[in-house]
Amino acid sequence: MTIINLKDSMSIIQSKLNSSREIKFTTGAYNITKQLIIPANAKINLNGATLRRKANIQSIFINKVSNNSTRYSGAGNIIIYNGTFEGMGGYSYDNLVTFFHSHDILIMDCEFKDILCHAIEINSSKDVKILNCDFFGYNLKDKDSAYKECIQIDHAGYSGLVIAGSTKNSKCYDGTCCDSITIQKCKFSKSDYRDYPYACIGEHSQLRGNYKHKNIDISYNTFNCKKNKDLKQACISLTSMENVNIYLNTFDCYKVARIYSKSSSYDLTGKSVTAKDGDGICKDISIHDNVIQGCKNNKEAFQQYNYSGITNHSNIVKKNNIFK
Repeated sequence: MTIINLKDSMSIIQSKLNSSREIKFTTGAYNITKQLIIPANAKINLNGATLRRKANIQSIFINKVSNNSTRYSGAGNIIIYNGTFEGMGGYSYDNLVTFFHSHDILIMDCEFKDILCHAIEINSSKDVKILNCDFFGYNLKDKDSAYKECIQIDHAGYSGLVIAGSTKNSKCYDGTCCDSITIQKCKFSKSDYRDYPYACIGEHSQLRGNYKHKNIDISYNTFNCKKNKDLKQACISLTSMENVNIYLNTFDCYKVARIYSKSSSYDLTGKSVTAKDGDGICKDISIHDNVIQGCKNNKEAFQQYNYSGITNHSNIVKKNNIFK
């Protein structure tokens, strides 16, 4: 095991990450000013440490990946646990942890505070588990807040995530979607300094063609998202999704979920194009056995619409939800 100390520079921390597969941080607050690259097979024990995003960097952590990575071939088999990530403020972008073309990820017992964009971006990744994590505090000053989910589930297109050294035609922008994502026993609420989250989990854009994120489990979570009901807010946003199971969660909000497609899509180079029939369509969505406060019934809690063509979402099941 390699120990990372408070006095270590960014280059020393990166060197230690590169040379050891088991890392333990010394407890304390670290000002992160350079994006840290996680290699494959890494186990990172934050040991109660706080990692503060203190520069205009893409993320605090990103898995090792190249502009030639495709499917799920980037660095995977990564565990991160027992610590805090702070978004802070005053910087142009605010992913805190990013996975791109990755696989077999576990993030557990972590807190994400004062989020300005995505706390976690799961992009083109498979077999990801986010367990017992807290997402507290969210920036609502940006007009695009509805598109800055605490946990974003995204596809490998140039419009979604641009990595260093890549171009619009790099192999990594191959349209890979996410598969087998589990989000359990997490909490979403306000922090001491920032407001309730506006969007908690989901996707907000769609690719041209039949691309879908598949096999997503959202369960046993607590969503406290009290906001102005006139805003287009939903705790969970689903577009281009298949086989999603949302159950045994507790919601206090004005809208539980949006199931929708959009009037525009993106091609793999990031160009916005008019959506074709079938773009963004969802199927096999089950929302059941949740406890919901702030909405009176299914009509208030769930919004479903389709802009991309004549094809409708299919097999959308809402049952046994309890409204308080």
